Amino acid sequence: MRTGAASGQRVGMAATARQDDRRWVRVVLDLDRGADPVAGTLTDDSGAATPFTGWVGLTRAIELALTTEDRSAPPLPKGRR
Repeated sequence: MRTGAASGQRVGMAATARQDDRRWVRVVLDLDRGADPVAGTLTDDSGAATPFTGWVGLTRAIELALTTEDRSAPPLPKGRR
């Protein structure tokens, strides 16, 4: 995460995981430093961006990223979904 950004400037952070493990998901979190309450956009590994406002909104955006199927990944075997 960058430091020293002016108020209202967007700050980016990425969380990465092992690519060979389907339990992991990669998200990019863009935060508006000047927002009160916390606000920004969470982008999942499929490229879907979810804007949010507040901590509950961020939690919901994370939940959506965890439940969104990766369209580029091969489907799971029947009975494993």
